Amino acid sequence: MGEAIIAGVISGIISSILVSCTLLLIKPRVSLSDEICMDPQKNVFQLKIVNRTRAALMDVKYTLHLCHRYKDGIIVMDPVEFCKSNVDSLPKYNKLDLDAHYAMRLAFPPKEEILTHQDDYLLFTLTAKHATTGTIAFFSQEYQIRDIMCGKFETGTSTKILVEQCSLSLVNCDMKCASK
Repeated sequence: MGEAIIAGVISGIISSILVSCTLLLIKPRVSLSDEICMDPQKNVFQLKIVNRTRAALMDVKYTLHLCHRYKDGIIVMDPVEFCKSNVDSLPKYNKLDLDAHYAMRLAFPPKEEILTHQDDYLLFTLTAKHATTGTIAFFSQEYQIRDIMCGKFETGTSTKILVEQCSLSLVNCDMKCASK
């Protein structure tokens, strides 16, 4: 009788450990765009997020900060507001979803103070919770001035920018894209 209780407790502990390890391995997987898209027709900057998880993402929170790095090592962070309010969830990845609801483009207005100095950069952060397991993941991406390209994002899971209009950096984009 005592051996059966001990075997039950041990098997319960082992199964709990296996389930916990499995759940911890199933985390949100997200792709962030490596570049910022400057859409000259809409006159906005855009970032792209793609949910690559087979479950919805809940409690999605994201921020964008303009970071000024000074010579003495101090970094001052100013928040950048997005054009629309935050989205709380992102649907699960689905190959058959032709409208790519699992992907999201975040737009923010261009401002003169964005990346005016060589040491400035934009810092994007994202936290999301896996709808099934409840695990939370944190993602971040830094963008320099050389990471801003004219064009539009490809649809679907791709985070590449279609540079049909021009492949110029932010410095020349407003003048030359508008004339094409």
